[in-house]
Amino acid sequence: YGTRRAAGLVAHIESTNSDRYLHLVVTLASHEGQSISAIRLNDVELTLDGNGNCTAPTRYANLVRIKTHSGADDQIADTDLVAESEAGWTSQHRLRGVAYLYARLDFDRDAFPNGIPTITALVSGKKVFDPRNSGTAFSSNAALCIRDYLTDTQYGLKAKDSEILDTTAIGGFAGAANTCDTPTSLQTATV
Repeated sequence: YGTRRAAGLVAHIESTNSDRYLHLVVTLASHEGQSISAIRLNDVELTLDGNGNCTAPTRYANLVRIKTHSGADDQIADTDLVAESEAGWTSQHRLRGVAYLYARLDFDRDAFPNGIPTITALVSGKKVFDPRNSGTAFSSNAALCIRDYLTDTQYGLKAKDSEILDTTAIGGFAGAANTCDTPTSLQTATV
């Protein structure tokens, strides 16, 4: 829920082209996410072009390619990894419902003196149902996140919609979501 920096788990690792390339699949969330951005190698943020190739910093330019996948239900396998894999990553490896990134690193002792770098990304997470508009979208609204956890059938409490009070005379989750969306101002305490 919300937005966080995630390192994830390595789901696939493989070297190809006589160990020139290292391919990594890093899972970031066990559900569809809104976005994956601000990718870092060893805490250095990368600038990527439209094909996922690193253009900055110069240390990693032309040595790193990163492609992100949101985890949609109709997600296809990463076509570059399928084409370049020698160990059997196929079009059937779709990772549906899993937000992940695919990284290809070109071997360079100077760029990677300590071995495989830690790869992290800023992940805007799970899409949640909003009873106010009957839509499902990313939100960091605490009431909507709690409602999602209560009804989630995989990782939550599996409450049925009939057990959830979305709207009542006193507000229910819709009212709580409105309260969470209300801006507040903080006053500075004087000592």
